[in-house]
Amino acid sequence: MVKQMRFGLLVIGLATLLLFGSVSFTTQSQGVLSLDMRWCLSAIVLAVESLLMVWSLYQVAIAIAGLWSPKPPAVQLKRQPRILCLTAAHNEEKVIAEHIRNLQAMDYPSNRYDIVILADNCTDQTARIARKLGAHVWERHNPSQRGKGFALYWALHTKANLKKYDAVCIFDADNLVDPNFLSVMASHIQNGHVAIQGYLDTKNPWDSWVTTSYASAYWFMNRFWQRARIVLGLSAALGGTGFCLSTAVLRQVPWEAMSLTEDLEYTIRLILRGYKVHWTSQAHVYDEKPVRYQASVPQRKRWMQGHWSTALRYSKPLLHSFLFRKKGRMRALDMLIYVWQPAFVLLMGANLLLSAAQWFFGTTWFYPWLITYVPAPVWGVLGAIGFSLPLLAFVLERSNWRAFAYFPMYLLFNVSWIPVTVEALRHIHNTEWVHTEHNRAINLEEIRRVRNHP
Repeated sequence: MVKQMRFGLLVIGLATLLLFGSVSFTTQSQGVLSLDMRWCLSAIVLAVESLLMVWSLYQVAIAIAGLWSPKPPAVQLKRQPRILCLTAAHNEEKVIAEHIRNLQAMDYPSNRYDIVILADNCTDQTARIARKLGAHVWERHNPSQRGKGFALYWALHTKANLKKYDAVCIFDADNLVDPNFLSVMASHIQNGHVAIQGYLDTKNPWDSWVTTSYASAYWFMNRFWQRARIVLGLSAALGGTGFCLSTAVLRQVPWEAMSLTEDLEYTIRLILRGYKVHWTSQAHVYDEKPVRYQASVPQRKRWMQGHWSTALRYSKPLLHSFLFRKKGRMRALDMLIYVWQPAFVLLMGANLLLSAAQWFFGTTWFYPWLITYVPAPVWGVLGAIGFSLPLLAFVLERSNWRAFAYFPMYLLFNVSWIPVTVEALRHIHNTEWVHTEHNRAINLEEIRRVRNHP
């Protein structure tokens, strides 16, 4: 763990020494230099706390909408749209069989959907197993263009005949979905939505404290991020798997997202073209998460690398869309704030260090401007909301008691994003895709039993 994050931990350690050294010098010395240092530290505290307060107030205001329910589909299915179920797979021989059986068992006419396994640079038995089970297999071999983004572009715009289908559902090979998944997506497609994200859930929530932390984050995000934005008319975000795109929108906005977070990039491309991503709680997709902390670090680092690069690439277009377009301005602003999430993670890390310095040295080393003018109850309320929203999500999403028991570990897991984000910033230009190994070959019935009775 230390080896994987040693640069991030080193940066945090040096920042701690620099801050505590500066504060100690300011509190123990007299003179012009000490006064200048105090003004400098005061400016840093003011900047960090002001940005975090504004960001927190915005997120809380959005999250409150998650207590309401989005409007259900307005019309019933007049006909079953023809759907391509496309699964990106790289060396997934351990889980591909259960995934295919799960898709074959969906409550949707078998002649209205095709199952295609995109075997991308596979060197194992993934393709052979998929063919044996009756799925269509498209094999792609291009070692110089590795990653899901490249594979999906090749499949959607080179291999697939999009005129044959009304929509495409994208999955990962470790996924399992509810039997009604395609029916729900079809109803939303007929209601005019062009991109729909399903309810992302965890396949193995109780395997370890790490998987429970992932699951807790999913339950929180589904309720107070995705659902809240749909209620407010903003755009949800594609979550990498378990989503549906109309072929009409794919022809207008081709899948040209090649970053390490291709889902976030394509979400932004849709917003910039005036579309939005819908979200539904009626169609669950279950995703396998790493059991060991060491395995989670490369995955989260890859996400943050893609987040950083996407923020740098798309901030200007999003800002332009917010300032000068009449349609979808607030969606563009909301997404602009979201893409800079890594920066706010670092600000939270800085605030933790500043809080530690205040606890250790008191408040004599800086001018507490914001603390003075913002009443103490405001800080207390924001802190209470920050802690209580995940717990409320556990209740509303009908999680098991174990999520509450592991809540302290969930908080620790969130803190661990700070060195991961520092590491990602260091490797922001590294676009090498790292495969996450999957091993949990279980069926849908086992998932339901495990989630409800750990």
